[in-house]
Amino acid sequence: MIALRGGRLCDPGAGWDGPADVYLAGGLVAAVLPAGAPAPDGCWQAVPCDGLLLVPGPVDALCRVSLQPDPWREDVRSAAAAAAAGGYTAVLAYTGSADPAQIAALAAMSGLPVRLHPVAALTRAGALADLGLLADAGAVAFSDWPEPPPDAGLMRRALEYAAWVGRPVVAHPEDPGLARGGVMHEGTVSFALGLRGVPAAAETVAVARDAALQRAFGGRLHFAALSCGDSLPLLSGATAAVTAHHLGLTEDAVRGYDAAAKLRPPLRTDEDRRALLAAALEGRLLLASGHDPHLPADKDREYDYAAAGASALETALPLALGLLGPQAFVHAASRLPAAVFGLAGGTLAPGRPADLAAFAPDEEWPVDPAGFASRGRASPLAGRVLRGRPAFTCVDGRLVRGRAAAAPAGVADPDATTA
Repeated sequence: MIALRGGRLCDPGAGWDGPADVYLAGGLVAAVLPAGAPAPDGCWQAVPCDGLLLVPGPVDALCRVSLQPDPWREDVRSAAAAAAAGGYTAVLAYTGSADPAQIAALAAMSGLPVRLHPVAALTRAGALADLGLLADAGAVAFSDWPEPPPDAGLMRRALEYAAWVGRPVVAHPEDPGLARGGVMHEGTVSFALGLRGVPAAAETVAVARDAALQRAFGGRLHFAALSCGDSLPLLSGATAAVTAHHLGLTEDAVRGYDAAAKLRPPLRTDEDRRALLAAALEGRLLLASGHDPHLPADKDREYDYAAAGASALETALPLALGLLGPQAFVHAASRLPAAVFGLAGGTLAPGRPADLAAFAPDEEWPVDPAGFASRGRASPLAGRVLRGRPAFTCVDGRLVRGRAAAAPAGVADPDATTA
């Protein structure tokens, strides 16, 4: 039984934004009271939270993990450690697996510092996977990310089948014909650098097609990550995410041929960045890390040949918190992901799961990928100073902290306690 006392609780879903004492017992929120109010009956372990921002547990909606038996690649446990260090309490793990046994094993994993929700492959060998078996095994969604979506006929059947089993389809919005060979955004910067670009139309064409399929045939469609402002009017009834990198960086990060800034989708113009940020502030986009780490040997190459992707779990939330502010941040990182994927979190109302994160909103810290818990070491934010740092998390009512987090005063050895 834990009492988190004196922090600023920001929980728009429960009508809270101010000093509060949060009481956690039996894996649930027992009570939320004004700071300093008499405590409920019981024996509470007090955790001072003065100066900290408390929020409902953030959910990462886009994290790639490897199921290969390779100690150098990002597996479930290393990704979970990175997520906890970054302030997450739950992760949607994109596995690329259409094997129900593998999905069931992941869904049943214990001893992790975050809740793990497997996302199963949408297709296998060019055909639709058995979505019913995968849903029964514990998959919360289906996706081939970061691969492009299947052809229109197969996507129609996927939406209809996924609707029947009550799960969303997550599409990577990219037309392969338009994107083929591109390594960054197509525009003035790519021309100046002599690099082949991916036009914005590669995304907008794919968004328009799949949104039209959803309108015609139903189902729940979610776009893994948008990078173009022109995609926003095309969403129709679909939901979509944006990564913190695309809220805070532009194509200019590629100058100097920095392969750490080679992402999928690519970083685009400042106009795109501002449009996506405005949509996130309005509550129209959920936040995703887009965590897609690679071995150093795959990134330390000439830009054209370097792998696309970066480690993001340990930087996404601090970067987004500074850009969005607490209220919009909670909606994008907690409430909306929980709603889109049918998860139990998103608020700290009494009786709800006791998953929350604490941030030191004024603490500045330099991004040093060498200290990441992730096995990936590439980040376009390397060397940048971020404001706002994860302090600790609670998952299922138990204190957790990752390698990069700082424990609050009064907490005894939180590293020994995991979910």
